[in-house]
Amino acid sequence: CGKPVMAFGRGGITEIVTDKETGVFFPVQSPASLAEAIQKTLATSFDPEIIRRKSLDRFSKNQFKDNLSALIIP
Repeated sequence: CGKPVMAFGRGGITEIVTDKETGVFFPVQSPASLAEAIQKTLATSFDPEIIRRKSLDRFSKNQFKDNLSALIIP
């Protein structure tokens, strides 16, 4: 939907979200860290079209087929 994501900066989400481009990571799972991420999100000018395009490019049906084919047919 073109909206930035706020996420804990560990695990698989770091492969999907680009910090300060498609969202904001917070380093510690705490109210203070989340509050800081909210402030960063509000202070950052995110481009909804860039966010949408990155998601569409990574998770399109064609990309899924290509990725799956690469795994099955080496």
